[in-house]
Amino acid sequence: YMGTQFMIHTNPARFAMNLTVIDCHAAGEPARVVVDGFPPVPGDSMLEKRNYIMEHLDHIRKLLLTEPRGYPCQNANIIFPSKVAAWGVVIMEHNKVYPAMSGHNMICVATALLQTGRVEMKYPETNFTLEAPVGLINIRAKCHNGKATQITLTNAPSFVEHLDVQVNVPQVSPYALLCICVYLCICVFVCVFVSLQCIALVMFRTQVWCKLPSHIVRLGM
Repeated sequence: YMGTQFMIHTNPARFAMNLTVIDCHAAGEPARVVVDGFPPVPGDSMLEKRNYIMEHLDHIRKLLLTEPRGYPCQNANIIFPSKVAAWGVVIMEHNKVYPAMSGHNMICVATALLQTGRVEMKYPETNFTLEAPVGLINIRAKCHNGKATQITLTNAPSFVEHLDVQVNVPQVSPYALLCICVYLCICVFVCVFVSLQCIALVMFRTQVWCKLPSHIVRLGM
């Protein structure tokens, strides 16, 4: 679903900025798409732009996501011209998280681009590519009567970084087996097998550590 395009204004006494945004959601998962007004960002790729924004423009993420203009579940997506795709996207989330890829955000961005004419809509299906920090994401959109009715995306490949790594956690058990699957440098899924009796699944988001019990080893990532 794509909502109405509107403007976000800042206090000129602090810094002047007018952002044109579209609020969308994919099955209830929110995504705010910034289509105009974002300051120039150096970098040839979305990964380079993401890194620059993290270091120098994080105040804009806070402007978009926190009250009074945002709320705890909000996400934001900044679109940029891309050298290798129809458009590029940098994704922002709370707690200074800038994921390399997000499925529901990409669905919302694709919908906003199509329904504002930034990507030409073709019937019954429009195919194009978006550049995320992780790489190229292929989009297939079913279109009808000026609306994108269904978005299908093909993500970048996943891979296993470490498998069956033994870590000594004496407070829990003499040993634990960790199977670590690194998903495109976005999320790390850690399956911990303790004496073959307990299985815990912990998801780490990039640059964010879950609050784990003190006896669980914090992985060096």
